[in-house]
Amino acid sequence: MPVNYKLPAETVAYIVEDCGAKLVIGDDTRLALAPDNVAKISFNSDFESFLDEGPFTPIKMRPEEPAMFLYTSGSTGRPKGVVLSHYSHLWAISQRVRRPVPPGQRSLVAAPLYHMNGLAMCQTTLSQGDTIVLLPQFTTRGYIEAAAKHRVAFLTSVPTMIAMMLRERELLASSDLSAVEAVRMGSAPVSQSLIDQVRTVFPKAQISNGYGTTEAGPVVFGPPSQGHPATRAVDRLSASRG
Repeated sequence: MPVNYKLPAETVAYIVEDCGAKLVIGDDTRLALAPDNVAKISFNSDFESFLDEGPFTPIKMRPEEPAMFLYTSGSTGRPKGVVLSHYSHLWAISQRVRRPVPPGQRSLVAAPLYHMNGLAMCQTTLSQGDTIVLLPQFTTRGYIEAAAKHRVAFLTSVPTMIAMMLRERELLASSDLSAVEAVRMGSAPVSQSLIDQVRTVFPKAQISNGYGTTEAGPVVFGPPSQGHPATRAVDRLSASRG
């Protein structure tokens, strides 16, 4: 159950208690947010002692069993825990299959992992045998430099991040981003203007935008394919408006 470390300590304590957590894992800086009545493991000092590379037998889970709790933002009150099953995760991954290419491609993720956008992208990337280039936070220069340095094939983001990146014209011009073949955006609408700008900078990249919710998972809808009834309906609506 990932926790937003930017929340007040009082809210973090409420979430940890509400979900029934028996153990909290984090770095030293953010671990202090968790209540002291729950056992804690520090990434900085304790984590390596828990690693065991010996053989083990995975537990076989039923599809309907809970796999993860994600808490809502609490915009209308206290955050509410959403129960996501193993099947829901596997279904979401099945809806985001990339085109056939050799495994080992690299995806750039700069969104927080307590949010469905970055979390689901990491799950999808690993399920396809690819590699995640994970940034601790988003900055426009850091994002561009990481994409160039690691020869990233898939840029993942929210539209605002891409819009901010496109303002770095000099850095974009001097960076080798020829490996980018897909720009995936989500969590917010994408304007035609932004799509056109992305296509100018990444002429060979496939551009996509998806939408999901914490409650329903990362994929609620995405762009329909050509000839799909939804596409024709939109075309008719546009024509009726002149």
